[in-house]
Amino acid sequence: MRCTICDYQLPNDDTVVFCPNCGARIARSQEAPASTPGGSFSLPPVNAAPPPPTYGVAQPSYTPAVSGIARGTLPAGSYVVAVANSNAAIVSLIFGILSWVMLPFVGAIVAIVAGHMARREIAATGGQMSGGGMALAGLILGYLQMALIVIGGCLFVLFIGFAAMAVNT
Repeated sequence: MRCTICDYQLPNDDTVVFCPNCGARIARSQEAPASTPGGSFSLPPVNAAPPPPTYGVAQPSYTPAVSGIARGTLPAGSYVVAVANSNAAIVSLIFGILSWVMLPFVGAIVAIVAGHMARREIAATGGQMSGGGMALAGLILGYLQMALIVIGGCLFVLFIGFAAMAVNT
């Protein structure tokens, strides 16, 4: 017998209630399961047993579902956890951008300090927090702006020195 949703080969015993691949309820009668209006699917009853875990079971090759979402990409019962971004990384990126637009010196200092704080915070959490790319981008923008300020300051001092020498001669 095959699952009517993902076409997964089901075991031949009658104890399987849910498809181990997609979690769909298995229709045991010979007739096709009744579809719901609009092509949506219906949830199993609340008191139904959850699908068995599929650890160690070979997953079939990619089969698109009726809705276009790939079935079988995650094991049944698994879920994706959203990881929070570091606030210091966000501040670093924002002030790194502002250092090039509105606040050349102050924005670069804030971007550098917040970027280092964010990288230290992200490393200390051991994967429980993300935002390393934002912190790195803020650091790069801040350090480039500071380098530009230092080079501009040196060129300004050289210009003033040459101008003073030209006036004296």
